[in-house]
Amino acid sequence: MQTTLATLIKQAERRVQARLESLLGSSELSVEQWRVLEILGDGEGRAMTELAGEALLNLPALSKMVDRMVSRSLIFRAPDAGDRRKVLVFASDRGLDLYRRLKPEVDACHAGIDAALGSKRAGELKQLLAHLIEGTAAA
Repeated sequence: MQTTLATLIKQAERRVQARLESLLGSSELSVEQWRVLEILGDGEGRAMTELAGEALLNLPALSKMVDRMVSRSLIFRAPDAGDRRKVLVFASDRGLDLYRRLKPEVDACHAGIDAALGSKRAGELKQLLAHLIEGTAAA
């Protein structure tokens, strides 16, 4: 039986996920929570729908996660200055501190993954995956 591309992508994703989970474990962050902090690490607020899209999460899952992260004082919600009816999510000072502390370790983890392939092959794989994502967007 030949392994499908979808199976290989899933296996690779699980390996990367496990490496990141191991790295983030001491901070009690999930990989998804890390992605949220990483997105908000620029200091800009995001609407929930925008954050869900960037973090690759559905809105109900993101809402629960945001609630948990708010209770840990890692992020907070605030009204949009331009449209008071709209609520934005921001990283708190505590969340930004955690993000800045973990970012070098996460970057090193990603660099290790790239190094395992070699920079040229890693670049090629990124391009191929980007083309796959683009090509299957409408499907």
